[in-house]
Amino acid sequence: MRVEAVAALLPGILEEDQALLLAQSREHRESRTVEMTTVEEAAEAARRVGAHALGRAGS
Repeated sequence: MRVEAVAALLPGILEEDQALLLAQSREHRESRTVEMTTVEEAAEAARRVGAHALGRAGS
């Protein structure tokens, strides 16, 4: 395959990869997001997750 042909294909391949990464990251985020409406629900969610899940920034 000629260099020009490869160069012509790369933008499409990169767009597909970017779309896949975005979809995966959104799915990851949604699977770990909990909706809460009260302070009590937030406290319960924090207890379930545990402080270790917050990382160093959450300590």
